[in-house]
Order: sequence, then C-alpha cells, then structure tokens
Amino acid sequence: MSSFEFPADQVYGDTNEPELRLITCGGSFDEAANSYRDNVIAFAVFTGVVAAE
Repeated sequence: MSSFEFPADQVYGDTNEPELRLITCGGSFDEAANSYRDNVIAFAVFTGVVAAE
C-alpha cells in the first residue's frame, strides 16, 4: 500500500471557473480485484474564446 493520499478535493471538488476533468483507468489490471490498479486524471481549464471571422 502506498503512503500517497488521493487528492479527492482537487479531483472531485467544485471550481470557481469552467474546468474539465477526465478520470479514466490506468496501470495494470488486477485480476483479483477486477479493476485497474491506477487512475489517470487530466485537468483542463477554460482560457477564453476566439471569435470566428
């Protein structure tokens, strides 16, 4: 077991600005637990819009 503590508030918490979070499976598959050992989490923040010409 890792000593790493999952940052649940950063991953699942509310934000003040538009933000996208992608959470998916990663790492090797644990047959006994029937799940992947890791998660991959990607964050994206809204930076603005560009008007079409």
